[in-house]
Amino acid sequence: MTLRRAIDWSHDLLADHERVLFRRLAVFRGGWTLPAALAVCAGHPLAEAEVADLLADVADKSLVVPPNRTITGRWDMLRTVRQYASDRLEASGEARLVHDRHLAWCARLGEETAGAAAGHAYPGDLDRLAIERANLSAALEWACGDGDAESGLRLGGSLVTYWLARGYWREGRDMLARIMARPGIDQDGLAYAKALDARGALIRQLGQREEARGLH
Repeated sequence: MTLRRAIDWSHDLLADHERVLFRRLAVFRGGWTLPAALAVCAGHPLAEAEVADLLADVADKSLVVPPNRTITGRWDMLRTVRQYASDRLEASGEARLVHDRHLAWCARLGEETAGAAAGHAYPGDLDRLAIERANLSAALEWACGDGDAESGLRLGGSLVTYWLARGYWREGRDMLARIMARPGIDQDGLAYAKALDARGALIRQLGQREEARGLH
């Protein structure tokens, strides 16, 4: 039996709502927590109250890896299985919706940790962002393409402290430039202003002080 046929066999064992959850989980990178799954995957036809049980059911069918079997202690999905789930998500017609939910969740996470960092929970919040780095990167890539540009600006602007502290100056600068170049973006909004300020702070760290001053 080929690997694809083995995954097909496991997928065929899923109930309808289990299949919906399984394909929606494909948007995560580097694992996820139950609260993250609730935020991103709940919604018609899945009620929040059933997501935890559905997640356990999908794990019983070996399509997701439970926290007690991962190095990180988070729910996760093998790469080959994730690609299969991603194909199912695309075929379902709800890929854009779920990717935008994932982006919105990442934007909220960035804003929550940025706010907490300003009020004395700084080291722990940087660690929290580091744990979610793969998810944040995936969400930013989506924002640079077909995703919601406003959420992308919010996310990018909120990550400036993290990028500065961890030395990801060029990564942050380049990602913000890509999002800010999206057609039709609101250049008069608060999110754009924060993104400009964040990009200026990153560029300053790279020694381009005059350009940074202009952005500020």
